Amino acid sequence: MIISPVFSQILFRAFLKSDFADQLRLKARALGDSVLKARPYFDALRKSKNAKGRTSHFANQYTRAQQILKASRDLVANSEQKMMSDPTNMQWLELLNEANDRANQVNFKSFCRS
Repeated sequence: MIISPVFSQILFRAFLKSDFADQLRLKARALGDSVLKARPYFDALRKSKNAKGRTSHFANQYTRAQQILKASRDLVANSEQKMMSDPTNMQWLELLNEANDRANQVNFKSFCRS
């Protein structure tokens, strides 16, 4: 009888899982109640790591939004100065409109998240 590789992998994984489960049960019996007493600490530790990661992610998003807002405001100010010096050039008007749109978009996104 030939056993397929997929079936043999399934059997091997099942054996490993049951073997590890047996080892964990033996360790839990040897340690007694200390496993149950320590579980809340490690659950809280895992939750705090997740919260720290989320906080870091949101802090990076906020920093990025502030950088984009500052750059778009600088672009608006620069475009306004160039447009004032040469009002007939429509390229600066177009650039000013795009910069205003970008600044408004960043303001709207930061307002919606608050």
